Amino acid sequence: MATVPMQNINEHYHLLDLVHIRNFRLPIIFVLGGPGAGKASLCYQFRSHYGISYLSIGTLLRQEANEPTVRGRAIAAYINEMPAKKVPTDLVLQVLKDNLVKVVAANRPVFIQGYPRDFEQAAKYEDEVAPIRHVLFLNTSEETSKRRLLQRNKLAARFEDSSQIIHQRRETFRREVLPVIDNLRITHRVKEINGNNALEVVYNDARMIFGFWTHRGKIQYLPKGAREETDPRLKFGSQEKRILTKAEADIEKHFPSVHYHGPIYDGHY
Repeated sequence: MATVPMQNINEHYHLLDLVHIRNFRLPIIFVLGGPGAGKASLCYQFRSHYGISYLSIGTLLRQEANEPTVRGRAIAAYINEMPAKKVPTDLVLQVLKDNLVKVVAANRPVFIQGYPRDFEQAAKYEDEVAPIRHVLFLNTSEETSKRRLLQRNKLAARFEDSSQIIHQRRETFRREVLPVIDNLRITHRVKEINGNNALEVVYNDARMIFGFWTHRGKIQYLPKGAREETDPRLKFGSQEKRILTKAEADIEKHFPSVHYHGPIYDGHY
């Protein structure tokens, strides 16, 4: 009896994994924000109160870098020996997909922190995995960002929380991540929260949005001529606007989509 090459078997299971992710009915929420925005704190609160699955791309890469594998050594080389360079998009996506498959199997909403970090990562994810449908953007001012990170530096003595590094990280976020958020805003996939507020206030705002996203199937109302959000034309990079559902219009009043208009920086951090 002929044997099936291992490469074909691996490809078969890889395709099955992607099908599971694409057919996942609960929201996969991408939590974005500048340094010191409180992304991790918010995700920890949701995991504690709701039992959601939580993936931090930075934590996943550091864990992978400690593994004695070809991929682990490659990632470790970028983190330890070439810190000025980003880990290649393909490597980051491989790590994310492997972990996403595991948490999707738990059948709970998923929070992904710190991803995507640029257009290339976002486009690659949408091309190879699934559309990005839900983004929480924690918008904090420069003053709040620096105050929080410098305070954290006093407690943990983190090198990346020095004043100079904070400025560099904020500039990187402004240059690389905000344009991605702007693109996703066009098709109403971003909800912005004022991250300058106390953590409890931010959490309550996020809970309202989370409740809307997790129950939207029960309250969705589409006017005649409107298209479902799953329309295949609404892939990443589309400049086509979609008619808001009644439920989306209601929540848009409380949490308007991001308003970032290109290279002129308008105060979002």
